[in-house]
Amino acid sequence: MLKNKKLYNCDESSILLCPDAESVLAGKGTQAVYTVVDGGKEALTVLFMYSAEGVRAPPMIMYSYKKNIPKKLLRILQLAGVLEFQWLVQENTKFPVILYMDNHSSHLNLPLVTFRREKQIELIMLPPNSTHIMVKNRSKDSKLMTQNIPMRLLKKKFLQLFEKNLPEELVSDFKEAAINGSWTGDIEKKALFDYWFGIDKKSTGI
Repeated sequence: MLKNKKLYNCDESSILLCPDAESVLAGKGTQAVYTVVDGGKEALTVLFMYSAEGVRAPPMIMYSYKKNIPKKLLRILQLAGVLEFQWLVQENTKFPVILYMDNHSSHLNLPLVTFRREKQIELIMLPPNSTHIMVKNRSKDSKLMTQNIPMRLLKKKFLQLFEKNLPEELVSDFKEAAINGSWTGDIEKKALFDYWFGIDKKSTGI
């Protein structure tokens, strides 16, 4: 019989940076109604993974601008699978392990099959969008996502985490450029600055 720490389940959640507006009362025939949020659809996707005994793996955050971010950050994204495997090794996990995940077409590709065979990770593919049947994962995930936390606070917290993974000198350059209103440094860092600046404005309410 397999032990709980050899069984894993993963699922992703989308976090809107501009959530849908609440209902607004207005007089009949009103031409202009107060705007409570902008019309942006930007979102972050966070992948959560838990073992059957309740141990959570480090979550993975996916966001846009992948094509324009600096090469060093792109390298980190490319190594995501390797880093996940190293985490299992650090946890003294005995292989093989079983990972339950959605049977989505994007999960079925040759690099994934090759990687999991080399690392002794057995995949059990469930029907698309059905991992909610794995109650341990979904209950923790839903509790985290449904907490009554102001969106501005969430954005500020994400910005702080984002800045912790950037060189202090680069963050300082970003803040100086924000005062001037534009980025005049290396062109390859412009997309990263635009992303940082967008979150900074939303977290401060500017």
